[in-house]
Amino acid sequence: MDVILDGLNNAQLAAVTSPADVVQILAPPGSGKTKTLTSRVAYLIKHHDYKPWNILCLTFTIKSSREMKERLGKLIGNGTEAKLVLGTFHSVCRRYLVSYGHLIGIPKDFGIADSSDSLSIIKRILKRLRFSLDPRVAQSRISSCKSKGINVAKLSDDALKNKKVDQQEFAQVFESYEDQLEQGNLLDYDDLLLRCCDLLRQHPLCVCNVEAVLIDEFQDTNVVQFDLMRLFAVQRKRVTTVGDPDQSIY
Repeated sequence: MDVILDGLNNAQLAAVTSPADVVQILAPPGSGKTKTLTSRVAYLIKHHDYKPWNILCLTFTIKSSREMKERLGKLIGNGTEAKLVLGTFHSVCRRYLVSYGHLIGIPKDFGIADSSDSLSIIKRILKRLRFSLDPRVAQSRISSCKSKGINVAKLSDDALKNKKVDQQEFAQVFESYEDQLEQGNLLDYDDLLLRCCDLLRQHPLCVCNVEAVLIDEFQDTNVVQFDLMRLFAVQRKRVTTVGDPDQSIY
């Protein structure tokens, strides 16, 4: 029997071998969702002759990416798993921005502001502006805005309309934060996703080679990540997702 299909139950087998372009797999914890997704990747490569470098596998944690890579190594071997575009949303977006970011004005040598860097920038801004906002709360609010696709211009406009002091102060902090990142040639984690969306909207040919997009733990996608899925799959619209709605973090 085909080693890729060996050990799959009927439901898993149906999902792995489905001829549909769009496959959504919903299942509870411990039901083999990731195994099913991994097997589908291997199946597409072996039985449909998809090129591994044209397949995007997106996860939410580095640990999940490593586990998927290890499983694929056992299924398809010969180092084929290393040729896949496999990683977290953030790492895959970073890869595209390094390669094509110059098309939207992002230098190839851009740096990444991690959570610690981001917090330090916000603390300096709050100290300079003499605002009493909690730095971690401000950081969380900035990230929340970005994950919903709310930019500084919209936030500032809303703050002016609401005429609430705390909103106006936060808008100032957000604007100063964005200015600091730009001056330092930095992108924070949320920017990696947002700017990749900008790139793919303006230059869809960057992903013209993508034959299929597969996403693990799909229930955890936010608005921006959902947009990314659509943008990555824009050419052939082949998407497979696995997830459990009851485990959603949103």
